[in-house]
Amino acid sequence: MLIVGIGEYSITDNVEETIITHALGSCVAFIVRCPHTRKTALAHIVLPQVSRREQYSYLETKPGYFADVIVPKLLGEFLSGNKCEKNQLQIFLAGGATSKNSKDIFRVGTRNVEMIKHLLKSYGLKPQKIEVGGLVSRTVEINVADGEVEIKSQRMTI
Repeated sequence: MLIVGIGEYSITDNVEETIITHALGSCVAFIVRCPHTRKTALAHIVLPQVSRREQYSYLETKPGYFADVIVPKLLGEFLSGNKCEKNQLQIFLAGGATSKNSKDIFRVGTRNVEMIKHLLKSYGLKPQKIEVGGLVSRTVEINVADGEVEIKSQRMTI
């Protein structure tokens, strides 16, 4: 089992593996899979974009932290060298929960999802499956062999 932490990502074609990430509140699990090669990636995205110069330090230790960095990186990994045809890609999004605070002006979960969809659209892609929003925390795992995605959710307590 490959465990993906906050701001991390994992990519593999080992059919013996399952990739999992835990505690997705406003964060989003971005999954890309090529059924032909079984290559599968999961990123635990925290923020929609790098907005301040100081945040660039995150990119060394947390390459999956920002949607505007990791989405193009992973799509490039799958599409470069014709490893997988664009129309074959399976894309799944989960997370992006809404804050329980009704005065939340930051709307991080919503902005994460919007940014990922915007980036996908720029590639002429869209997710096949989406489970986002709500007041739930999610754990997401994908089986590399068959692409089966399992989501466990629970109501947020904070």
